[in-house]
Amino acid sequence: MDIPFEYKTFEYDALPSSTCIRLLWPIKRLQDPEQRSINGVPLMEFLLEPSEPDRCPLYHALSYTWGNPKEALTGSSDEYSVQHKHVIAVNGRLFYVGKNLYEALYRIQERIVAPNNIDDRFGIYNKTKLIQAAEEGNLHQVTECLNQGANYQCQDNFGETALHYAAENGYPEIVRLLLLQGANATTLDRSRRDPLACCLQRKRRRWQETAEILRTWDTQDKDGSNPTKPMTLTGQPLWIDAICINQDDIPERNSQVAMMSQIYGSAHCVLAWLGEEDDTTQAACNFLSSELASPESYTKSFRRWSAYHRGESLDLDEKPDGIVMSVRELLAIKSLLTHRSDVRTVSIQLGETVFSPVWAVRRHQSQSFPGLRWASH
Repeated sequence: MDIPFEYKTFEYDALPSSTCIRLLWPIKRLQDPEQRSINGVPLMEFLLEPSEPDRCPLYHALSYTWGNPKEALTGSSDEYSVQHKHVIAVNGRLFYVGKNLYEALYRIQERIVAPNNIDDRFGIYNKTKLIQAAEEGNLHQVTECLNQGANYQCQDNFGETALHYAAENGYPEIVRLLLLQGANATTLDRSRRDPLACCLQRKRRRWQETAEILRTWDTQDKDGSNPTKPMTLTGQPLWIDAICINQDDIPERNSQVAMMSQIYGSAHCVLAWLGEEDDTTQAACNFLSSELASPESYTKSFRRWSAYHRGESLDLDEKPDGIVMSVRELLAIKSLLTHRSDVRTVSIQLGETVFSPVWAVRRHQSQSFPGLRWASH
């Protein structure tokens, strides 16, 4: 798959079906070291592709506000207004997004930059980390390698790719994951075998299930050619309403909005972007991470808060009589929680994020969420 770059505005193709959604993949060009830019600012590049629900890879859904994530001062110029656009590249074309979404994408990209050594070779057979993980059936390690931008078309001394090894050893989950990422099921090794032939020859573990996946998988390269892809997907795909829905196509927009409960509920996790960090963020995150799980009463803390708002002179950092929160901590938490994120989001964890939209959490109101944590970039 080769997507040439052009300095033209992106145009949507119609979705193949009414149940289809689009997913946004961060990409890295493998054979084009040139860093494209607009006015000296490097372009973040993405691939936007349709995906049917029964074939969707694990994806993250982004929850954010289209405007200013914080309260803008009255009368001041709002740099987050809809008039101020930033540019990214989608399918080799220019795509314009608001500043808040641009900042969210930038921070997400920061966390999935591929290590320079992700495709290094090991041992006498020149296997990459991804090939080794696929051969061993280590689904977690395969996922990690793919998230770090590993090239799934790399071949070892035998000409075998990660997909060959996953197929011949009977690991259907890994085979499916590699295919979803774009691995070529028609690549031939040095013995002129494709992954299906390896599977049928070895007949290991769950080989019948693996073979069925390979037989029924739709591939574009039917001629047995073995191209090296000029780009690789980095990280897991994203669903972002402003990009994945054609906002100018009213019937599509209405149809996709009606599916949003399903889209967010099916996401591997929901990323809640509250905006760039400010001087109150760290204090609020530190406190929420350490204290909110405590069963202590917060009544005295809020009484002190009320006294502060009535104009009483108080030490903002003092915690007399064993109260849980100082006035300054409450101020920081108020500032963070009043950032204008999407009201659907009730649980927030930035970084290795796991968020839950309201409609997904209502079914589990009695459950706690240990392990959720707040983090900044």
